[in-house]
Amino acid sequence: MGSEITQSKNRQFTGSKDSEKRADRSGPAKVAPGQDGVVRRLLQDGRIQPKLTLGAANDAWESEADRTAKAVMEMADPSSRGTCPACAKHRPRLRQCAGAFGTKTLPGEEPADNPRLLAGVQRLAGRGQPLSNAERRFFEPRFGEDFSGVRLHTGGFANQLADAINARAFVRGNDMVFGTSQYQPGTRQGRTLMAHELSHVIQQQGSVSTVQRAIKFTDPTPVRDNPIKRVLSEPTLGYTLPTVNGVPLPDGVQKAGQLVFSALQPKSTTYDAQTKQCRFAEFDVDFSADLTVITQAVNNQWTMNLPGKEIKGLPTCHGQAAVPVTLTGKPDGQTIVGLVDTFEQEHVDDLKVLYGKHLEPHFQFLMGLRGQGDDASKCQEGLLNALGDKDAKVVDAFLSDWLAAVAKRDAAGGHTMKNTIKSDAGCSYVNIETEKK
Repeated sequence: MGSEITQSKNRQFTGSKDSEKRADRSGPAKVAPGQDGVVRRLLQDGRIQPKLTLGAANDAWESEADRTAKAVMEMADPSSRGTCPACAKHRPRLRQCAGAFGTKTLPGEEPADNPRLLAGVQRLAGRGQPLSNAERRFFEPRFGEDFSGVRLHTGGFANQLADAINARAFVRGNDMVFGTSQYQPGTRQGRTLMAHELSHVIQQQGSVSTVQRAIKFTDPTPVRDNPIKRVLSEPTLGYTLPTVNGVPLPDGVQKAGQLVFSALQPKSTTYDAQTKQCRFAEFDVDFSADLTVITQAVNNQWTMNLPGKEIKGLPTCHGQAAVPVTLTGKPDGQTIVGLVDTFEQEHVDDLKVLYGKHLEPHFQFLMGLRGQGDDASKCQEGLLNALGDKDAKVVDAFLSDWLAAVAKRDAAGGHTMKNTIKSDAGCSYVNIETEKK
C-alpha cells in the first residue's frame, strides 16, 4: 500500500556559505498557473486524487510500452516493407498485459482502477479529436493497429486534469489525455510519448488508467520584449531565469535552493508486505527557464515613450510626463538581436548541461532506492536514511555551478553590452546606442 512521507515534511535546504555570497540571476518569484475552478472543485470534493496509482518505470506494462515505443521510433518508413517486426514481437506481450491489467496489480501498488480519476476522465467521453491523418499514417503501419477509435484530449480541461495529478499523459481506454504542452506530434519527443501511450491503448483495451511520470528539461520558448527598459537598468538585454515546475527561482540562493530541494522531495512510498521492501513512488519534476530576448528592430531602431521618472541616470528627465526614447544598434539592429539570442541560448544550454549533470542523475538514484523493513514505517525510515543529505548536496552543487556559469558568461567581454545614453538639457528626447563590449 502507499503511504505519505511524514518524516521529511519539514526538511529544509541549507546552502553553502560560498554559494550565499555569490550574486545570482534570480528575479521575483511568480505564482504558478492555477487549476481552473472545475478541477479545483473535483480535487476538493475527492472525485480526483493527486495521488493515484501509476506505472512504475520498471514494471512489466511500462517496460513493454517503452520497448514498443522505442521500436516504433527507430523504424524506417514501413509503407513499402510491411508492419514493424519489433512491434509484432512485442504485440503479444502487450495483449498479455491487457488481459492481466484488470485483475492484477504489482506488489505494493493500490488497485489500478481509480474511480476518482475516472470521474474527471468521464467528462471527456465523446469529446476529443481523432488522430490526424499524418499521425495515423505514421503510427498505424508501425504498430499494425487501427487507431481510428483513439481520441486525443490536448487542451483546456484535459490539460488541467493531467496537470492536477502531475502527469505528462495518461490513457483510459481509447482516451489519451495530455498535460500542458505535452502534445507535440511534430517533434520526436512528442511522437515518442504518443507511441508509449498508444502501447497502453493496446494494453488496456478499455480496462484501466496508467500515468507517465518523469523528470525532464523542457526547452523554453523565448518571449520577445522591447529592450529599452532593460537597457536603462541592466547591462544585458536578455534574461534567462531557471524555473521548477513552472515557478521561477526566487531571489537569493537559500530561497532558490529551497524551491529546487522541495521539488525533488518524494511525496509518498509504496510497501510490499510480502517482500518487506519499499520504494519512493514516482513523481514529475519539470525544469525549464523563463527566457526573455528582444524584439526585431524596425528601421534599425526601437522606440518607446517612457515616464521621465523611469529613466534612470538622467535626473533632468524625472519631471517629464513622457519622453520619446530611441534605441539603435551598432553596427545594426539585426546584429544586436542575433547577439542577444545567442547569449541567452548559451545560458539555456548551460542550464541543460547542469540539469543533466546534477538533477537528472539524482532523480534516477532516488527512483532506484529500495528499503527493507518489517513494516512500512521502518522501511520508509530506512529509505530516508539512505537518502540522507544527498539531495541538499545536489541542489547546492547545481546552484553553485549555475551561478558560476552565469558569472563566466556575463563577465566583461562576454555577454555584457555597452549602452551610450544621450539627451538634451530639457530631456525632450533620449537616444541610446547599444553595442557589444
